[in-house]
Amino acid sequence: MMVEKDSCMYCGCCASVCPFNAVIVTDYDVQVTDACTDCKTCVKACPMGAIQ
Repeated sequence: MMVEKDSCMYCGCCASVCPFNAVIVTDYDVQVTDACTDCKTCVKACPMGAIQ
């Protein structure tokens, strides 16, 4: 997954829905770990469309 940090609000919606705990959100950063399976659950949950 790719996060467009210019669009991201760092709200944590993506991390809260990830079934693999593969998304880590801090105040100014979003990281997608190797645990990501590209299920796209985070993409659907992002209110800003910042994850592709």
